Amino acid sequence: LGMYDDITQRKLLENELWLNQFALEHTDVSIARIGANGKPVYANKAACDMLGYTLEELRSLAVWDWDANISANDWNFIWQTHLKVGKFRAETIHIRKDGSQFPVEVAATFIEHNGEVYTLAFVQDISDRKQAEQLENNKHYILELMAAGAEVDTILNAITQQINLQHPLFHSIAFRLDPYTNNFHVTHTTNLPQQCIKPRSATNDSEQYCACGEAVAQKKRVITYNTDGNLPWLVKTPLEERHDIACWSEPITGSNHNIIGSLATYYVQNTVLSAPLIQTVEQACQLAALAIEQFQAQDGLQLANMVYQHSSEAMMITDSSGLIIATNPAFSELTGYLPEEAKGKSVKMLSSGKQDKRFYQAMWQRISDTGTWEGEIWNKRKNGEIYPEWLTINTIFNVDGSPYRRVALFSDISKHKENEHIIWKQANFDPLTNLPNRQMFYDRLSQEIKKSHHAQLPLALLFLDLDHFKEVNDSLGHDMGDILLQQATQRLLSCVREADTVARLGGDEFTVILSELKDTSIIEQVTNEILNSLSKPFVLNNQLAYISASVGITFYPDDATDIDVLIKQADQAMYAAKSHGRNRYHFFTSAMQEAAQKRLQMVNDLHIGVKQQQFHLLYQPILHLGTGNIHKAEALVRWQHPTKGVISPADFIPLAEETGIIIALGHWIFLEASTQAAIWTTTYPNFQMSINTSPLQYQRNVNLSQDWIKRLQQLRLQGKNLIVEITEGLLMDATKPIQQQLLAFRDNGIQVSIDDFGTGYSSLSYLKKFDIDYIKIDQTFVRNMQNDANDLVLCEAIIVMAHKLGIKVVAEGIETQEQRDLLTAMGCDYGQGYLFSRPISAEAFTNLLTDNSTC
Repeated sequence: LGMYDDITQRKLLENELWLNQFALEHTDVSIARIGANGKPVYANKAACDMLGYTLEELRSLAVWDWDANISANDWNFIWQTHLKVGKFRAETIHIRKDGSQFPVEVAATFIEHNGEVYTLAFVQDISDRKQAEQLENNKHYILELMAAGAEVDTILNAITQQINLQHPLFHSIAFRLDPYTNNFHVTHTTNLPQQCIKPRSATNDSEQYCACGEAVAQKKRVITYNTDGNLPWLVKTPLEERHDIACWSEPITGSNHNIIGSLATYYVQNTVLSAPLIQTVEQACQLAALAIEQFQAQDGLQLANMVYQHSSEAMMITDSSGLIIATNPAFSELTGYLPEEAKGKSVKMLSSGKQDKRFYQAMWQRISDTGTWEGEIWNKRKNGEIYPEWLTINTIFNVDGSPYRRVALFSDISKHKENEHIIWKQANFDPLTNLPNRQMFYDRLSQEIKKSHHAQLPLALLFLDLDHFKEVNDSLGHDMGDILLQQATQRLLSCVREADTVARLGGDEFTVILSELKDTSIIEQVTNEILNSLSKPFVLNNQLAYISASVGITFYPDDATDIDVLIKQADQAMYAAKSHGRNRYHFFTSAMQEAAQKRLQMVNDLHIGVKQQQFHLLYQPILHLGTGNIHKAEALVRWQHPTKGVISPADFIPLAEETGIIIALGHWIFLEASTQAAIWTTTYPNFQMSINTSPLQYQRNVNLSQDWIKRLQQLRLQGKNLIVEITEGLLMDATKPIQQQLLAFRDNGIQVSIDDFGTGYSSLSYLKKFDIDYIKIDQTFVRNMQNDANDLVLCEAIIVMAHKLGIKVVAEGIETQEQRDLLTAMGCDYGQGYLFSRPISAEAFTNLLTDNSTC
């Protein structure tokens, strides 16, 4: 029996490993486990896709085969050096199977598995980040060249080289437009042959007219394909030896929106013009515009003024006392103040008032101490609109060290703040109802507890679950269910104060925090209002839906002072309300806490009981009512607790179902019962063993039917000797895998019986669909047949209906001869109950069989 427990644990472990493997294979992060030899023993799908190899191909390669920056010696050094640390992080270049290279960030850690040490590497493609960094670096480099007074051709050449470095398949050349001759001045470049860079005209009346001239004339981007045939000036070059070449000409626009040049980029015709490339070229044109205008400027003052005027950042220059001396156009665009309106005014005119006096004192103290300040601040536009900005202040000092000018550089970060708010809201609010989610609920509850403690006033926590919501989802669809949740949210909000918190934890579960209560008696009034509001019909696209709610209530600090304990108590109270009939509320009591503790102890005992084999089986005979012969037995589990004695199945079976322990217990029951059935069928070949099963067994183990059939084959037991008892609920919620398992039982001769028929959502369609062999009339109907005419009629109707469908009937709970006679007269096939025998041990049942001949 211990061996079977080991198998159960192994199966659970296998399921867990399968889930882990599933997660690894479906994550976007590239993950690989690499041995000391540098070869991966495992790589997930994301890693294979990123490099373009199959897993088998990757296993034959070493790290240095796809990492451009690592050799075998480097790998050995990393392995020996970082093994002592346990983990490392680095940026490097990876090489795809097609030879293309891309930057990555690698975070690796060393792990030990089965005595072997491996590197577990997490790899992220950082191409986009590097592209952005490269653009920024390019910009700074070009601006530095300009600030250093480099020649314009040197600057333009550097710009075109940067394009080629970032995008090797694209070759660029920059042309400056001579404002007097309207001809292009060609910048020397090493990217293209000399034939491609001879002077050209920017007018279309010349033989030397080109695509760049067209871009200048039309003041827009021009792309010309098949340049070998369409542009006579283009001489055949090595660049074109194998492919047709396209020419992309981008006009370079000056500060006054006048065209001052053109940027030509040559590329293979079928190459995609990606967004990063377009961004690179557009930035190149902007930088080229600055360079060309710098070249055209007469002196350093003009240059400084041009940069000042063309900056996308708002700039403001003040004297040492804070009076505005000059502003740039971006300042006017951002604040709404024209230069003449701002000049001579104090910077205080931009103050929003959102920051207090201490904020400005700290800021100016920093400026006084260091000459600089940088940070986020709220300012006000001319129209009164308040907006967030990122502000940088620098100081220009006199020779004696006193401040001469302050230069402020700032930009509007409203979009950034909006994005931050969106991210924060997504993390803290339910997208369907806009209510606080579980995370925000915990935060609000924590804050409200602190406020209640400070005010010495109690707080009430309500846990609310919508009754019958699942039926709405199943019958009307999830879209209608979502509409109902939104309407229920509005009803809840209308029942509480504005200062109270309503949150959605998930599904149909809500919470309400009623804080700082001066009178706790108001809770019943609020709760009754909630119940009445939610019990009114919901109109869902012209369809009516009816639900109710079960509410659990607990108080801080009377019931508990710990957040987790409060939540647990409110949850327990809610379930108490649900168990008492729903559409009601229930306050938490100490008795509920004791019951919860008792339940927890029983769960622990159940785990131990399964492990220590504290369970045993009893067998109750099932007789043919016509002959009185024993045909079958139902296997019933019993728990003999070492200190508490016999524990009723009514107490532990529901708990085993709820906690999932029923899976291990059900497996053990099957093994025991099938083994006993194999013993009895050696003497009684047609004898049948009936075994109860839980829906959870089918849901958690998709191979349940296969496992059982294999076990019967090992015992040389035929399928006809086994009856599987299921609930009506299993048929109602039968997924395709469950249906396949039931059909597998049928195909292997195993019969299926529906237990407690008539107590659930009985449906004739399910009886036909799943080819049911037996239905068992619940003992509550049998017990009341003599006194309740309805139960008598119901039993007779079930029997007639079943026989019409070719299904046999077993009546449970027969205790009197009169009940047996009534059922026999109705044509009931089989019966079981105390009239015939209580559940008994296998030995006693064997003796019973010898005294009663079976079919």
